Amino acid sequence: MYLKIYFTILFYLSVLLLHVTAQTSDYNDEYIPFYKSYKWNESISFPPTDSLNEPAVILKNFLFLEYVFEGEELALFETTHRIILLKDEEGVQAFNTLEITLRNNEQLKDLHIRVINAPDKIYVLDTHKVRIVSGGSIYQFAHGGTIRKYALEGIQKGSIVEYYYTLKKSLVFFGSEYLQNQLPAYNIDFELRSAPHLFFQVKTYNHLPDTSLILNKNYISIKVHTPYLPGLKNEKYANYYNHLARIEYSLYKNITQPDREIFSWNLAARNFYPYYTSMEKSVQKKLKKELQNIIKTPNLPLESKVLAIENYIKKNIYLQAGNTPEFSNPLEIITNKYANEEGILRLFCLLFKLAAIDFELVYTTKRFHKYFDAQFDSWNYLYDALIYIPALDKYIEPTQTFIRLGPPSYDYINNAGLFISELPNKKENYLTAKIKKIEAPVMYKTYNNINAYVFWNQEIQKPQLEYQLSAGGYYARAFKEGYYNTPDEKKNEYAQFIVKNYFQDFDINSIEAQNLELNTSDFTQPITFKAQGTATQLIEKAGNNYILKVGLLLGEQVQLYNEKERQLPIELEYPHVLIRKLRIKIPNNYELENLESLSIHHFGIEKDDTVMKFFSHYKRVEQELIIFVEEYYKKVTYPISQYAEFQKVINAAADFNKVALILRQKNY
Repeated sequence: MYLKIYFTILFYLSVLLLHVTAQTSDYNDEYIPFYKSYKWNESISFPPTDSLNEPAVILKNFLFLEYVFEGEELALFETTHRIILLKDEEGVQAFNTLEITLRNNEQLKDLHIRVINAPDKIYVLDTHKVRIVSGGSIYQFAHGGTIRKYALEGIQKGSIVEYYYTLKKSLVFFGSEYLQNQLPAYNIDFELRSAPHLFFQVKTYNHLPDTSLILNKNYISIKVHTPYLPGLKNEKYANYYNHLARIEYSLYKNITQPDREIFSWNLAARNFYPYYTSMEKSVQKKLKKELQNIIKTPNLPLESKVLAIENYIKKNIYLQAGNTPEFSNPLEIITNKYANEEGILRLFCLLFKLAAIDFELVYTTKRFHKYFDAQFDSWNYLYDALIYIPALDKYIEPTQTFIRLGPPSYDYINNAGLFISELPNKKENYLTAKIKKIEAPVMYKTYNNINAYVFWNQEIQKPQLEYQLSAGGYYARAFKEGYYNTPDEKKNEYAQFIVKNYFQDFDINSIEAQNLELNTSDFTQPITFKAQGTATQLIEKAGNNYILKVGLLLGEQVQLYNEKERQLPIELEYPHVLIRKLRIKIPNNYELENLESLSIHHFGIEKDDTVMKFFSHYKRVEQELIIFVEEYYKKVTYPISQYAEFQKVINAAADFNKVALILRQKNY
């Protein structure tokens, strides 16, 4: 949920804190912005790269941010300069276009491109004539803004592509920059230059060196340089972006207003919370009346009250983009039945206050982008908003229609957040802002269990199958959203799709779905799909015998094999457990062989605790074979030192998927 109020508050603070003219600071009116005099070198020197088996190598990666006055208005310019050596055809295909993203009315101020095929074959492209691709000069992209793509002609294996450009950006005083990707890079430089009355803090992550500081009459400069960064490849079960070398920056002092607090956690609390919780008497009166229609039974338990309000908003108020007052005004929202993200969050807060429900506003980041850093005060971490109910230890995601009270989406768990709440006394400083962890639910809360029964009526090559899939927690949440996004006339097809996603060649005669109601939590009741039909894929004739491919009942499994040494720690979406109970009714006059292949056991231990496991075993009860399979992962993250154990556990499920038993007729 990306809050529009986020920018409203930024604009307010910009005016309040930073509308300082050049005359009120010691700023030199004759200072020329960096980008106006920046040029590339006429010649290029670069390190040997023959030993790097990559499609391309970055020879220079320079990023320059400058807060500079244009007249009496502060502006932000970003200059990017890259040089890239294309080593093979894959590299040529990857870099045959230059893509520039413009967000929130950003302006492209300067652009230069050249292609170097040899020391005497340098082609400087006329950027006014460079072919622009993707349906015109500019086209819209998902989150607002535009993208320009320039087609670079004349490049070939061995070419060097060099470009630099400058954007005039929206005036924001904090942010992050990634300086690493999958390609190796040399000569990496970052510089943040600000007017001399503005002091920024900059923090480096993931093996970047510390910053250096330069004080000048006309500016303050903070630099980061590293001669080389290896390419970091993405890997399965890893948090890739969180391990890339990056920089966070945030304004922390304006010396023309030295006593004013800037972009601290406490300042965020004082600006965000009152906006969402204060209301005029006319609003209060109307919302109280609406609340009586929502909570009709007095003395409801707390959880029932919270769910009643959540169901009312998520079933009646539609999320729409819009910045006019009607999208955020609570009275217009309940009349019009639509709101933007800001308006929906505000309506939740106001109704909770009127219902005397204690709650906390939580601001955090998605951990698969980056973890919240409690040691670095920056509003760049306050990207998404949740509501926390302390008495229930549960969360609400205000704009997620298909999610109900419970743990937040897995992107937020095992991460920290800024929790803003009211203190009991209503004195001047009645708010508190604390950094706390958003705990992951224990593994048994998220499960995906299979109960299968295989039997024969007559033909041995037509085994009958009763198949039940029960899902809770995050598995149930995904199924429920898919189910409600499916038209009513196709919901039966969707249920079959879910089952066949686990067992493909299943000729389903009947299917039933249970507990898919939206007004219940995904962590309280399991969603269940029950199917019955014929499973000819399970059996295969082999001479006078048959092969019973019992492992297929678990569904296709991930296999984890590495040609190269593991680089990144293990990170899962959520702790979870998978339990399978498989029953085989052995036909009369037949016997099952190769049963020992059903016993597989791999696990990982940490401090005498089994933190991951795959365990399968079986027992014979008269004419029935019963197989139990348990697989679980107790934690979200595991260190590289446990990768070998993790790999064995993951691959054990894939090995079981290949298990086949011999079904032999007794008189042979």
